[in-house]
Amino acid sequence: VVKDLKQRIHSRERVLYGMKEWESPIAQRNLADVMVKLDNAVALHERYIEQVEAWVVAGTVTVPDNDSNRMNAWRSSIGKTTSDICFRALELLGGMAANSGDPLEIAARDLFMIAIHLGQIYEDNMIAYGRTEYGLSGHPLL
Repeated sequence: VVKDLKQRIHSRERVLYGMKEWESPIAQRNLADVMVKLDNAVALHERYIEQVEAWVVAGTVTVPDNDSNRMNAWRSSIGKTTSDICFRALELLGGMAANSGDPLEIAARDLFMIAIHLGQIYEDNMIAYGRTEYGLSGHPLL
């Protein structure tokens, strides 16, 4: 999605500015913002994988609630961030990407369905992780 956004910004000419969109500081800032958010999600994903691999190497079968809830929060954060990136890309491109069947429209539609599911999970996982940070149970019923 980010590669598609970058390419479309590069090829689009905004009549309002009388220049290619990629030449605009506004478009450059918007692209950078999206790319940094993606970098953050990728970095957190890599950290997640490293943690799981470390537990496998150590032979860890179960982890404390705090660690388990932190991992759940990381997964939720990755899902929410990547969904937000797609929606932002669609928003930045506007009608250019809203045509039915457009690759970005398809990606955004699919991610919208995921985001609906992630919305509640994100909130639940952040609450559970926050609770365990204060020594409380991360279980929603305890």
